[in-house]
Amino acid sequence: MAKKIKIVIYIIVVIFSVFLVAKAIKQESGANPEVLDKVVILNEAKVLPENEGKLVLVSGKLKASEVFKDNTFGLELDTFRVNKIVEMYQYKEGNDEVGFEWKEKVEKKSIISGSGGIYRNPEKSMSSINKCDKAYLGEFTVSEKLTQRINNNEKVELPEIEGFKRKGEYLTNSKWGPSVGDIRIKMSYVNLEKLGDISILAKQVGDGFEEYKLDTGAYAFNVYQTKISNKEELAKALEQDSKNMAGGMIFIIIVLIIIGIILFRTNIKNLIDKIKNKTNK
Repeated sequence: MAKKIKIVIYIIVVIFSVFLVAKAIKQESGANPEVLDKVVILNEAKVLPENEGKLVLVSGKLKASEVFKDNTFGLELDTFRVNKIVEMYQYKEGNDEVGFEWKEKVEKKSIISGSGGIYRNPEKSMSSINKCDKAYLGEFTVSEKLTQRINNNEKVELPEIEGFKRKGEYLTNSKWGPSVGDIRIKMSYVNLEKLGDISILAKQVGDGFEEYKLDTGAYAFNVYQTKISNKEELAKALEQDSKNMAGGMIFIIIVLIIIGIILFRTNIKNLIDKIKNKTNK
């Protein structure tokens, strides 16, 4: 009885998910004409009082609010986002013997192997950074809500410094390979020079941007990693957004259906096994 209830609940969830997806796709596609009708395309990234509260499209190059400095490696990066991962090579629990792994924090100070040996991980300070700040686009201030949507991370080539030696993709004190206690540092950032022009579609509020609620109930609030100069180019970008959203939602539905098929097959197999057992008795 409990299994039947679970199956019914699952069917309801799938049907409800399909309904939500269809509604979202319809809402998104219906919003595009409204966006094209209401949008004000700015020729320059200037804050004009007459555009306050309106849906605007502004393009240009971003500028960081401050230079990111890393004193360890003597780096100065002109960027609004930096991702620095600091990991230590350490012991980890295994089935019989201990293993090794790179981790941002020490999971266990002491590990006992299957043979009874005790392995101790050194205590070291590891400070990873995931920094995303505001930026500037002409006279506008671009908040973290928009800058975090920009996917253009580039690996930072860290210089060799005294105390660290290069070995493959990690920095280690051992020339033969990593030893427990070695530190690995990876860093990436958004290279503003390579990023080039971007375009922001949002509501102008003061010198910043907020979500613009459309009559359909959808919201216009996006950043495009290309320059959009007219409504024709914007229409293509909006159409691609709709396709991406529909594709993502359809994928979720397919995953749900596959899970459902697996559950049904398992239940049917269990039912057949029960019938066979009763027949044999």
